[in-house]
Amino acid sequence: MRYNFANLFIKTGMNILDAACGSGYGSNILSKKAKSVLSLDYSWPAIKFAKENFKSKKIRFIKTNIMNFKFKRKFDAIISVETLEHLNKEHGLNWLQNCYKNLNKNGIFICSSPLLRVRNNKPFITNPHHLHELKKSELFLHLKRIFKTRNVNAFIQETDNLKPLTTETEGLCIFVIKKTQ
Repeated sequence: MRYNFANLFIKTGMNILDAACGSGYGSNILSKKAKSVLSLDYSWPAIKFAKENFKSKKIRFIKTNIMNFKFKRKFDAIISVETLEHLNKEHGLNWLQNCYKNLNKNGIFICSSPLLRVRNNKPFITNPHHLHELKKSELFLHLKRIFKTRNVNAFIQETDNLKPLTTETEGLCIFVIKKTQ
């Protein structure tokens, strides 16, 4: 569902980076419109599966740590689904800055992350694989600072639908930011 949502913002001819692509399922969806999709993941089994199951002249799968990506060219869109929460806070902020640097002017950044739940005034992370989750206010503050924007278009997942994020402070959030500088 999240990749189908991201694909709504993809235009024919775009060069896309799918950071932390996993098994390649989402890269395959994005490749239907994109000119090219560069798909990165740290897991060799995931990259191997992707190469075997989603062969396309438009997709290039590479095993690498997304924290280390540096390219001579920039991308029209960077998509990353369920990634930010698997990085510690410092790496997460560095990763967001790296995405900003590797995005063309007027490029689009689409990323999902759960908003931190709080129970009894304490952080409540339900997934043991999540290293760090951010409160809505903190996440938006960082996104606005890093992407030099006042507008973060955000949506919240409600069962199998996405709706505009308004007053919700927890749940899975997907945000869309257009780089204007």
